[in-house]
Amino acid sequence: MFTKKLFARMSVKRLASAKRIFRITKDNIRQLEDNPNFSDADIGKMRDMITACDITVNQKIKDMSVFEVDKLETDIIKLCQEFQSNFRWQLKDMQQYIASVIDGQALTAIIFGDIEKIMVSIKDGTPEKTSHDSYKFFKKLKDLGYVYVVIDGNNRTTTIGKFYNDKVPLFESNAYSYQHPEFRKITKSSKYYSQLNPDLRDHIDNMMMSITIVESGTLEDLGKDFVKVNSQIKLNDQEMRQANVCEFGNKVRALSNKYDHVFRKKVYTKNKKGRDKLSESALWTDQAIGRRKVEELIVTISNLLVNGTAKVDKTTLDSCYGDNTDILRSNKEFDRVEKIFGKIMKWRDKYGRSFLDSNKALQGNIVDLVWTLDYLDKNNYKIIDEKKFTTWFGETQSLKSNDICAINPDRQITEFQCTKGDMKLLKFDHNEILKNTVWMAPDGKPFSYVEIQANLQQNWNQLRLEIIKDSLKSVPDDIIIQKDDERDFPISWRYQKWVEQRGRTYSTDEPIPLVELYNTRMYHMDHVIDHANGGKTSLNNCHLESSEYNQSGKYKKGYDEIENLFE
Repeated sequence: MFTKKLFARMSVKRLASAKRIFRITKDNIRQLEDNPNFSDADIGKMRDMITACDITVNQKIKDMSVFEVDKLETDIIKLCQEFQSNFRWQLKDMQQYIASVIDGQALTAIIFGDIEKIMVSIKDGTPEKTSHDSYKFFKKLKDLGYVYVVIDGNNRTTTIGKFYNDKVPLFESNAYSYQHPEFRKITKSSKYYSQLNPDLRDHIDNMMMSITIVESGTLEDLGKDFVKVNSQIKLNDQEMRQANVCEFGNKVRALSNKYDHVFRKKVYTKNKKGRDKLSESALWTDQAIGRRKVEELIVTISNLLVNGTAKVDKTTLDSCYGDNTDILRSNKEFDRVEKIFGKIMKWRDKYGRSFLDSNKALQGNIVDLVWTLDYLDKNNYKIIDEKKFTTWFGETQSLKSNDICAINPDRQITEFQCTKGDMKLLKFDHNEILKNTVWMAPDGKPFSYVEIQANLQQNWNQLRLEIIKDSLKSVPDDIIIQKDDERDFPISWRYQKWVEQRGRTYSTDEPIPLVELYNTRMYHMDHVIDHANGGKTSLNNCHLESSEYNQSGKYKKGYDEIENLFE
């Protein structure tokens, strides 16, 4: 659909007023309609004043004495993350923008969407009419009392709102040279909006901003407008990607918002002088969160959970967004992402961030932990001590980069591993350099674990998953068990029994590939003397069997026959 636009100007005061006007919802309007003291004309006048960003409407609403004013929300402009980047300006950025407004240099237009007019355009211009997903989207916003959506200008409109609420001070004149002469005397005691003399406030109030009002178009059309407007600006891939409005994108943003407080959490301790000292920094900086780096990680995790070790790149991430998102596995199975990512963030909040910091590879460690938890869940394992588990995980991540032999001495790292061509064994004996090598390129260049964590190509993904499985042999006994009330075998016993049984099943002498050792669908830990017959769940009373043999009843029958020999 063609996006019809109105090019206009709006005063800074009017724009600021829009951020402070009471937002009257559909339910609020019904209260007035049910009240005989208010006519349709009264209600219409109030709504017209709100639409016109007339701040005096707030007093009119208070005078009605109908609403609990302290429960009414303000700001009739919806900062739609569907189109927008997250707010990412720092204080200095905001101060510079206000200075440019004062000096008449804020030239870039802010783009709003007129919600009511857009709804009319969708109703009249699409076959689906009011059943169109875009119509439903804007209808919800209108019912919540919003008048405009920001298509481009999140940082600017938010900054103006903060400035008028005395949350952004002006630069002091000794630190900034205003072109406007009347602002060359800004001091420490007169740098907030409420502290300015009336003439200075009047100057700011009446500065005119370039405004573009979009009056027609679907969500897809508005998203395209956002991309085109920012095509000359260096937005990152995720910022461009999220302009594709879809259910999957909403889920990603919701999950990111849910744990935003964990991403930004900092821990302080007291130093010897009793002053606060930063002992634990935030997982991500405000800038990284603003640039949607966390959301990109969530989309990456979604791909890895539904597609296994398949390559993840810009194309695969882009493919999660679009019109057919509702039929994609990344959308249908997003509950897996919510469960695992949510668990990791809760652990960070409860136990600190150190278990994610090994080798300074935060994102790579989170991906490894996602794979580990998913593997455990798929194979019916339960973590019984989460604190010890996080400690073990952090220590193991360090070993992967500093001494890969310690993860599993039985695994030989091979040249051309996971690639086509001849395989050459790399000997570890007396070669300290190779202790840090997990893969070697055809040209002889060695790669450490941290280096392969930085690239999600398929061969390295497969290698990482194999190494993750290898690391499970070192889990202490009291951390992970099988989910079975009668078979609470610690996961670490599997490797001990694998060594004891020379890598073979106990009864049928079938070889057990190390990479499949922890797969409970293929191999079971079983009691020698059955649990029902009083057998203890102990290391001496268990062994490894193939699941096929163990479920066939052959082992039990054989055991009964042996018992009969002694009758």
